[in-house]
Amino acid sequence: MKFKVSDRSAVQVSDAQAAAEFYGGTLGLPVSEEEGFHAVDAGPLTLYIDPADVSDGIILELVTDDVEAARSYLEARSCKVLRWEGAGGVCLIEDPFGVRFNLWQEAAEA
Repeated sequence: MKFKVSDRSAVQVSDAQAAAEFYGGTLGLPVSEEEGFHAVDAGPLTLYIDPADVSDGIILELVTDDVEAARSYLEARSCKVLRWEGAGGVCLIEDPFGVRFNLWQEAAEA
């Protein structure tokens, strides 16, 4: 099973608007709206602000060519599925060390 780190990640916060104002105003990073989320342009990384009941910090995104196979592979290696929508949706995993990441399936090349 192969994974690569995406150039997109997320930060879960309880107040998405305040976070967008902090990253845009205090830090001076460009903030836009993308797919219903605030998107922070942080150089080589786009950081999506994900509203959540609890601030869980940064969520890395890992890209794979088959999220279902990746799920089975990671669950067999002590990872927990926290939220699962399948390919094209949120696939939130927690590793054995408490680090959370989203799995994203790359589209098949035509």
